[in-house]
Amino acid sequence: MKGLLKLLLSLTVFCFGIMEGKDLCRLEFPFSPSFQSDRDLAIVQRFLLFSAESFAKHPHCVFGWEDEKDIFMSGPEGECEEFAVAFRCALETILKEGVAIDQFEELKKGFIHSLGGDLHNKELAQEINWELAHECRSTLDPLRLMMIEREQEVYCKNLQPSLTFFYPDKLCIQELGRSVAADFGSQTSVNSGHSPQLFYQLRLTPEDQNNISKMITSMGELGWLGLLQKKGTMEKLGDKIQPVHPLRFMGYVLITPSLKKQLPKIMNDLVKRKSFFNGHGKRTGFSQRMTNELNNNNFMQFIPGFAQSIGVSEQSLMRFIHARDWEGMIRHLM
Repeated sequence: MKGLLKLLLSLTVFCFGIMEGKDLCRLEFPFSPSFQSDRDLAIVQRFLLFSAESFAKHPHCVFGWEDEKDIFMSGPEGECEEFAVAFRCALETILKEGVAIDQFEELKKGFIHSLGGDLHNKELAQEINWELAHECRSTLDPLRLMMIEREQEVYCKNLQPSLTFFYPDKLCIQELGRSVAADFGSQTSVNSGHSPQLFYQLRLTPEDQNNISKMITSMGELGWLGLLQKKGTMEKLGDKIQPVHPLRFMGYVLITPSLKKQLPKIMNDLVKRKSFFNGHGKRTGFSQRMTNELNNNNFMQFIPGFAQSIGVSEQSLMRFIHARDWEGMIRHLM
């Protein structure tokens, strides 16, 4: 017992020695893995976050969440900022490329070990495979966007610490301010001169509104079996809604509280989300419709009105539009 106390005392003195003369910093992000809505998805999200932390590991900083709530990072001021940017870089690489197959098993083993005595989650973690982890990457994009926006705020306040670190074996970033400028400098302002009224002139009849309500409510409330049983009805609703511009469609969903609350149920369910964005069979999904309208020059003139209708700035939408990241845009607007 005395030996254990001495060890704890030594570790405490060591930690205080590291922190001496440095103010502690805590960064919080209002995002948590989908514990309440889908525990299977949550465990995959936690694995991906564990992987990002493994690549961006910092000796004096920690990453985690308390009571299954908002994500946080903490550590000495300055070093915590460095860790946050390193983590964001690692997360971006995972979201773009996925976890390398040759690293997957080792990371999975480390993740399961990190769960300690949590037997339930350990059992769930055993079921994670590379394909599932690859499929669920995009669910963490809202966190990436929060981190980028926070870096922009730091940059605007002229807090630009010089950073040098590596993500796996290659230079990830050298200077926080330069990184943020690169992320946001490519975003162009809309400033198109188009009237917001153009958006409101797009078709949206009372019948369209009723059909949209039925479709979104059914997708949110029904399970996979229920949706399969109503496959014919859902396809007919989709055909009826087809003439509605996708921006007008989504604008109506976002300003209707009963429909907006269904979006997380769709977005956090892998099958529903893929069907909504990618479509099925010969029927196009939301993503393809948005891209088609953009490619046909039948899109940008409606952005001022769309942004006005849902209460956001035009500029906040541009990075999603440039990247054709429609799923990221919806998560951002949720």
